[in-house]
Amino acid sequence: MCYYIRPPKIRPMTRPPANVVNNAVALGVTGSIACYKAAYLCRLLREDGIKVRALMTPAAEEFVGAATFQALTGAAVIRGDAAQSGDGMDHIAAAREASLMVVAPASADFIAKAAAGFADNAVLATFLATASPKMLAPAMNRQMWLAPPTQRNIRSLIKDGVQILGPAAGEQACGDIGEGRMLEPEDIRAAITLALRAPMHGLRVVVSTGATAEAIDTMRVITNRSSGRMGFSIAAACREAGAEVKVVAAHTTAPPPPTLPADTIIRATTNDTMRETLMSECADSDMFISAAAIADFRPAAPGKTKAKRQNPNKNKDITLTLTPTADILAQVGQRFPRLFTIGFAALDGENPASWRAAAKRKMRAKNTNIIIANSVADADNDTSHLAIFTAGGDEYELPRQPKQNAAREVAALLAAQYNVSRETSAGVVV
Repeated sequence: MCYYIRPPKIRPMTRPPANVVNNAVALGVTGSIACYKAAYLCRLLREDGIKVRALMTPAAEEFVGAATFQALTGAAVIRGDAAQSGDGMDHIAAAREASLMVVAPASADFIAKAAAGFADNAVLATFLATASPKMLAPAMNRQMWLAPPTQRNIRSLIKDGVQILGPAAGEQACGDIGEGRMLEPEDIRAAITLALRAPMHGLRVVVSTGATAEAIDTMRVITNRSSGRMGFSIAAACREAGAEVKVVAAHTTAPPPPTLPADTIIRATTNDTMRETLMSECADSDMFISAAAIADFRPAAPGKTKAKRQNPNKNKDITLTLTPTADILAQVGQRFPRLFTIGFAALDGENPASWRAAAKRKMRAKNTNIIIANSVADADNDTSHLAIFTAGGDEYELPRQPKQNAAREVAALLAAQYNVSRETSAGVVV
């Protein structure tokens, strides 16, 4: 399985879509033949004006000398045992200084130890001490990459919020062909550049997630399938991109990411409470992302008590009369016409081309800027396959990947499209 973060296709801007909030990168290098690529990556980052502090494991120095990275970065390399480097606190200083930590190449051994929380060398210690976003670019033999322990470790790191870049497929140093090659430095550079930007800096974003429920009686409800994972992931990605985020969450089975503080989440479990809360939160917001699975119908006359089940042999069919609930996305857009709105469309099938007509109909009906289509089968999955349709006619497809990874690509694309919409409305030719 390949967890590959790719910069999304974004139409050219007349101004940069983001501001660099900090351009310091901690670059960890572990033992792999791909170490020579790390040196080139270091050079590319320096050409972009990014400050790089290199850290090396003892195994990495078997492939490339520390002097190479010192010359490329202009700073002493943090090496060996963290406690033996400099004054013994270099790894803490590097962790505090970096706005992003990237380990490239990341060996199978490093990935296993990082997933378990080891800190027995300078790179692992810095990785553990870094509160900023982290990326890994795996590099190993294809069988090592596909081995169940490696995949378990990768899934564990993804759950911890680590971004996995690659690996790529192709011929390997051992002669095998398959997944396991470290991504090319240019691809890693693009991911780093994207991560170092704060494309949503200054924006207030409201995200709805989870499934609302409408009472049938005092015990039973009518609802939709939704874990809330995608909405939570997008909210976390927007916050990571610099936005001030508020989440209005209905019933969810997925836990909120640890990067979403509790005070950013408001619970609203019915259509009425969701609508009321969103109308309040969106009043002074810039963007509304409607990822919640809103119940489209409610019982016309919910029971005042729990309906009793009679003798099964004497039971009769019960007729439940349903009435439509409020179309919250459309109403929010009507109330706040300058709000940049994004809706989700859960559709049957797995072919994005087959989703196009339905997604565009929903976009017109609800007057949204963007519709993100996905399969109804992904409601409870950890992964998702997305197709994104914009009012301007752009279309994007994100391949199946963990929802946390897809959310980062979605956030970057939404930020770019938001900037396009504001430049266009201001009369700027794009």
